[in-house]
Amino acid sequence: MGTEKRTPAQEWWLRFFNEVVYNSLAPAYNALDWLTFGAWWRLVRRALDYVPDGGRVLEVGFGPGKLHVELSRRADRCFGLDLAWGMCQFTRRRLRRAGLVSRITCGSVFELPYPGGAFDTVVSTFAFSGFPDALRAMREVARVTGPGGRVVLVDIGLPSDGNRAGTF
Repeated sequence: MGTEKRTPAQEWWLRFFNEVVYNSLAPAYNALDWLTFGAWWRLVRRALDYVPDGGRVLEVGFGPGKLHVELSRRADRCFGLDLAWGMCQFTRRRLRRAGLVSRITCGSVFELPYPGGAFDTVVSTFAFSGFPDALRAMREVARVTGPGGRVVLVDIGLPSDGNRAGTF
């Protein structure tokens, strides 16, 4: 599982999609909620039901940062990691406008730059199904989740490697 090789065309499309959608169009990404008549935000917001107040929270794949703002209000210390620099910039601005503090890092879920057991809660919404190796990503998330901690996933569809970890 998770060892499937992509064709050069698939790799090109993935790079193109990431560059255009996740970086160049980061501010327009919020239109997704409008286009879905609020359904996207209702699903994402469900993650908050499973995140206790306080503690150290990491959001992986925070996208346009709407949920990240809410997590930053709840957590004692909030961290966010996203692969797309456009989303990182957009979310930093969003946090600044809201007067909130979070440590935003542009990086990969496959190499989380945090020590083992660093977080009480790790949240990821609509990201796992897009990871090329969801099992590897889950192992890394588990590594940074502390004893008795929570991993909160909200996703749709099956991860591209067939791993059902990203579904509900």
